[in-house]
This record gives sequence, structure tokens and C-alpha cells, in this order.
Amino acid sequence: MNVFSSKKSSLVCAVALSSALALAGCGSSTATAPATAPVTSAGDSTPAVSTPAVAAADKVIDGTTLVSKMTDAMMKAGSGTMTMSTTGGGATAGAGAMNTVSKFAVSGTTINVQATMGIAGQQMEIISVDGVGYIKSSLFASSGKPWVKLDPNATDAFSKQMASSMKQSSDVRAALEIYKGSTATLVDSSGGLRHYKLTNVMVTVSPTVAPINQTVDLWLDDQNRPAKSTVVTSGITVEVKYSDWGAPVTITAPPADQVGTLKMPGA
Repeated sequence: MNVFSSKKSSLVCAVALSSALALAGCGSSTATAPATAPVTSAGDSTPAVSTPAVAAADKVIDGTTLVSKMTDAMMKAGSGTMTMSTTGGGATAGAGAMNTVSKFAVSGTTINVQATMGIAGQQMEIISVDGVGYIKSSLFASSGKPWVKLDPNATDAFSKQMASSMKQSSDVRAALEIYKGSTATLVDSSGGLRHYKLTNVMVTVSPTVAPINQTVDLWLDDQNRPAKSTVVTSGITVEVKYSDWGAPVTITAPPADQVGTLKMPGA
């Protein structure tokens, strides 16, 4: 059994899902706690405030339009924290379990990200700065350095998949692409949040696999910033919550002398 390949496979799926769904698909727009409410995330127990009435024209809208509004809100907020978890389908305690805490900051039209991930018992750190990705994991100890840099020009499947995920998660406007042709329908408006269900969202988790048609549930505050998003894939629910909008965040690449080269078996 090729342990390297099997472990890497699960990590690739998790990272791709994290990048494509959490940052790009489910909320590539930063969210901030509603300015008129003490609510900082969808999971808070703080008493809810009244929710502004939703215009009839906004009850069923184009998905790209909704995400464009979120993206604008993200650019204005500038930074935030994203917490992601998986439940169901054996993910809670099984091989698919994943928990991620990410800090992110907008730099021009790019999202810089620093994330700590727990995936199937493995710990991983990811940094993406100006579209360049770095990974810290015991699985890459053979490089002789704590960190490895993802080569966007590498031809092996793992590097190509990771580079694609990093590019998608770091490009603010790339999120709009997966929402082309999707529809956002208002489900509920309460507690200071609007709950939309987006259908026909085409998510790409691998450059070698056809896009997957997904349904995404998204909760927005009165400034069009997401408070929470959920998506169900193969019986596993991926939930993302957002907080700390506008808080100071500094993300830098690892020191050069701590970065090795990612080498795949047989390379």
C-alpha cells in the first residue's frame, strides 16, 4: 500500500473542498458582524435583532449577483476569520473528519490566507500569499524543511490540484465563475440574517474531474456579509462560520530557509 498516495489523496480532497467551497464557493466574500446588531456569527446566542424587510426583487436573484455583492462587502471589510467543520457521513470521527481555522486578509484583488487544518488525525498548516501556496505537514518531511512550496508549473497530479485550489481560493473574483447560471432563493429572514439557498452551483474540486452541481445555503447580514454557509457533499455537511471582520491580520510567507521543494514519489 502506498501510504504517501492514500494520505495525500484525502488531504487533497479536504484542501480542495476547503479552498473551493469555504473561501471561494461558500464565502469568498468576507463577512462582518452586522453593524446594527451584536451578532458576530450565526452560532452566537446573543439576542437577535429585527431583520430589515427584503424587497420582492431580492427574494429570487441571480447567484452571481448575490456573490458579487458579497465580494464587494469582503473588499470593504478587509479581513476576518473563517471556522470550518465537517459532520455526518462518518466525517465526525472517521477518515473524512476535518476542522479548519483560517485568518484571511484582502490585498488588492487577492485573498491572503493562513490556515490550520486537522484532517483525519493529521495536522497541516497552509499559507497562501499573493497566490503562492506553502504547506507545513509531517507528510512532507522528506523535503528536509518544515514548509514546502507549491510549484504552479509542476506537472504531477497532486501539485496541479493544489495549485488550482490555491489559485481559486486566493482570487477574489474567481468565486463569481462557479455561480454562473445559479439561482439564489430567499428561504428565511430573521435574527438579523437572510438565509438564501443557491442551486446549480458548479464547484470544481479537481482540474481532472468534471464540476459538481451543488446546493449552497448561505446566511447574510444586513451588509451582505456572510455569517454562515453550509453545503452537503456525499452525505457530509461542510459548515463555515465567519467572525472578526476588520480585525488586524498580517500574513507573510515562511522564511526562505524554512521552505523546501515538494517532491512526489518517482519524480
